[in-house]
Amino acid sequence: MDASYAIVESDLGSDSDPRQPGDTATIGSASDSDSGWDDRELRNQHESQTKSKIVVVGAGPVGALAAIYAANRGFEVEVYELRNDLRDPSTTPLNFTRSINLALSERGINSLRASGRHGLLERIMADTIPMRGRMIHGKKTSGRLFDEAQDYDVHGRTIFAVDRGGLNKHLLDELESMPNVKIFFNHKLVGANFIDNKAWLETKSPAGERQEVEINFDLLIGADGAHSATRYHLMKFTRMDYKQEYIDTLWCEFTIPPKVNPTPTSKHAISPNHLHIWPGSDRMFIAIPSLDGSFTCTLFLPSAEFSRLATTPDTIPTFFDTSFPGVTALIPPASLITQFNTNPHLPLISLTCSPYHFRSSAVILGDAAHAMVPFYGQGMNAGLEDVRVLFDHLPLSAPTPESLDRYTALRAPDAAAISALALANYVEMREGVVSPLYKLRKRLEETLSHYFPVLGWATQYSRVSFGNMRYSEVMEASRHQGNVILAAGALVVPMIGLAVWMTRGEPRTFTYKVDDSGCRIECDVYVPSDIQRPCPVIMWMHYGGLVFENRHAVGTHMFYSGPKRGYIVVNLDYRLAPQVKIQDIYQDVEDCAHWVRTVLPEELGEGVVDPTNLVVGGGSCGAQLALTAGLYMKPPPTAIISLYALCDPADPIFTTATKPQPPPGRNSLISFEEVEQYIGPRAPTVSHSEISADVPNFTYGGRANAYFYMLQEGTYLPSVYGTLSKDEIRSKWVIPQNVTSQFPPTFVAHAQEDRYVPHTESEKLVKAFESVGVRHKWWSVPGHHDHGFDAWDMEAGEKGDFDKEFASQMWPWLDSIVELRRNYA
Repeated sequence: MDASYAIVESDLGSDSDPRQPGDTATIGSASDSDSGWDDRELRNQHESQTKSKIVVVGAGPVGALAAIYAANRGFEVEVYELRNDLRDPSTTPLNFTRSINLALSERGINSLRASGRHGLLERIMADTIPMRGRMIHGKKTSGRLFDEAQDYDVHGRTIFAVDRGGLNKHLLDELESMPNVKIFFNHKLVGANFIDNKAWLETKSPAGERQEVEINFDLLIGADGAHSATRYHLMKFTRMDYKQEYIDTLWCEFTIPPKVNPTPTSKHAISPNHLHIWPGSDRMFIAIPSLDGSFTCTLFLPSAEFSRLATTPDTIPTFFDTSFPGVTALIPPASLITQFNTNPHLPLISLTCSPYHFRSSAVILGDAAHAMVPFYGQGMNAGLEDVRVLFDHLPLSAPTPESLDRYTALRAPDAAAISALALANYVEMREGVVSPLYKLRKRLEETLSHYFPVLGWATQYSRVSFGNMRYSEVMEASRHQGNVILAAGALVVPMIGLAVWMTRGEPRTFTYKVDDSGCRIECDVYVPSDIQRPCPVIMWMHYGGLVFENRHAVGTHMFYSGPKRGYIVVNLDYRLAPQVKIQDIYQDVEDCAHWVRTVLPEELGEGVVDPTNLVVGGGSCGAQLALTAGLYMKPPPTAIISLYALCDPADPIFTTATKPQPPPGRNSLISFEEVEQYIGPRAPTVSHSEISADVPNFTYGGRANAYFYMLQEGTYLPSVYGTLSKDEIRSKWVIPQNVTSQFPPTFVAHAQEDRYVPHTESEKLVKAFESVGVRHKWWSVPGHHDHGFDAWDMEAGEKGDFDKEFASQMWPWLDSIVELRRNYA
């Protein structure tokens, strides 16, 4: 028997538990950890010297990570957990529910990274789902349901949804692989003497008899949750300031099931890459994605409302339709009632205390020290950060009173800060996310962060979730930024007119679609500053071979000339191949047109949009999509603008491999390794890639390399058109072969010396128009102009009056077509 562990009860008999501290834990097997070198080093340390013994009470994520840190330093570690093995699915959580899903952010990730266990973080992150922002759900006054995406971070950083049980399993498996760790489940802390460094735990023999065991330790770490037994006993030895409060809100868990007909790439009913929020003035419903395709949801509601619904459960579906429109389409009404009646209605607690320790013998971490409401997603992250900060201050050999003094001095004010921020964030989540003032401040702070990083300006959320600045310093920095904005407000009123004048050309960005994989597809909307009558709309698609670039890779002439002439211009992204094929890419165009005709008029207000007058245009493959809309869109566009269009994707120039000749502008072939991140099997679906091509100079990189790699290998056609045969492609996607006399009026322009898409592509299109009598204007651009002339030549200012020539060719013709449509309508 280990000398540190003694049976206090004397009547155990022969049925006493044969597994004592000092025996290897028998529940579960050793994990396949790749930390073998670390383990051998730990054995050598243990054999060469006697290290301090650290006991951890609580085997949740915080306790398990604390034990990993301690064991990795060579300490003897024992872990005691009240419940059965937390990896066992039959183990009942203490609150009798799956618990609010966890959001893992930079603080927690940094703490896992610093554990010193090779491969641990990678295994954990492989089981997470990135969430790039909130998705706000609601209903317009017209009765139309809407969802509005709000990115967390202007720089594209994400937080990660993680299953608590899965995270705990990774940590416990890692612990079990370490030779100087012993894990004991079903042990309840019932007493402690932190002067003599002794503790007593209650367990049961296999026969079910109660027995009490005594242990010794050099340091006891309490990570046993909000109702901490460690804290209870610690308060007998130190003068602890303690505050606990409940807010007048209860919570209940619900589940959105996976899609009824899932696909390999889509099993979630709504976007899996967002935290979904249905806000209300005093209530809220949220949904966080799970790996199995479901969403773990939480209803937050005043206790009186819970009581009312509990007495009249048949009104629950109506209540959801009123308070959280759209939820009953995701959770059937009968299931809503069952889940409400079955799952517990639990309180929300906020708890702070100080100090966290007594001498060098005991310290508390995580919820045991600072339980907080879950509205900032920082409870677990703060607990994991506790572990890192604690071990940053503990000496390598043994804990000291001074090291724990420093720990409390650092963490107590930080815990008070994040607890206050979490309470305040509840108001923001249930009300502020739909407030124009909140959106204005968020946009202002993100703009300053993006364009003037030297100022060090950032949103409070980004500092909390994407950095490791102390919580108390985050609060102070946010307060300072708020004061600056408030002081600047004195200048706002006299400058409103100037601000409106300066920003009238700036677009409004909308998300017009979120696909089943969670890929968000956006558009920028440019609106005339002086609106005399409803404006026709131009939808514009960028070039990039359907494989690369984004909506900003186009000439700005369209966005500024169009509104000056009374057009609203919608500049859109679409999903990129090869993750999706031509059918899905074109569907994005159809969906954007539907959005323009049905949603945009409501967004911009009455009398702004003429939804019956829609022009569709683009350059290169963007023109190809516009021309395809001329074939299939119902109702058809008013007119088409086609600049240097790719009209026949089955032409040998796009299907014949160019190798062994290197792609233009390169001295060597492109390797698969250069483009694997864009076209490999793990590459995600995207609608927006970096601008990666300098067309006139034949220089390119990034995702543009993937396009030229496809041409090099002769794989462009299957990469974009999938399994369609050339005959099937010609029957639907080759524009000249499918043009009829009903095709919309079209403006066609193509540079005679285009080096990327031959001038003959548009020649074939014009001949097809002429053969069936389609109204069109054909401008064969002479001189030394190249592919993308509207984006490059007109921007560079090196082509004399070329921009004026372009405008004189296109705009009068388009104005006449649109005006004719107005008169006809």
